[in-house]
Amino acid sequence: MARTRSRKDLPIERPGPLPDTLRVVCAWCQRLLSGDIDAPVSHGICASCIVDAEFHRERLDDFLNTLAGPVLVVDADGRLVGSNTVAAALVSSDVASLKGRLCGDVISCEYSTLPGGCGRTIHCTGCAIRRAFEHTAKTGEPVRDRPAFSYSRTPDGPVWKRFTISTERLGTVVLVRIEGGAVDTSGRGCY
Repeated sequence: MARTRSRKDLPIERPGPLPDTLRVVCAWCQRLLSGDIDAPVSHGICASCIVDAEFHRERLDDFLNTLAGPVLVVDADGRLVGSNTVAAALVSSDVASLKGRLCGDVISCEYSTLPGGCGRTIHCTGCAIRRAFEHTAKTGEPVRDRPAFSYSRTPDGPVWKRFTISTERLGTVVLVRIEGGAVDTSGRGCY
């Protein structure tokens, strides 16, 4: 009897060509984690720096503020455990007030106000942000430059925003990088 595949069994597609190998360096201590010394550089975090980050939250915030662009750190449920000041400024907030909030609440997702809230509405099943960090939390596989959309509340009413996200698991949490963030005027309204 043939097994039917569900959506969550399907592999996540990665847009564009990726280098065959990358040199992965710990962003904190600069230790080489994997790859060829002559390969393009990507950054990760080594086990000892993960322990430091897990037990010394001030150091995690300091680390996140060394990264260019908006960066969030979420747990498997999508609750923020850290962010950099660039991400906080993007959502007109401060780092301390973002901690403990769900991603949808942080980005003012219009759907997060529905019964059930962020992560529990019918719209959340197609959310590229949620699917990316859940995939990375579950498998440990990073997601690179995934197109994403949010239907965000603004003073002038909800607008579609488009951007790309990349994720990487750091121990028990997932680092989410956000790039772009332009308002989508196409009216497309899709994830």
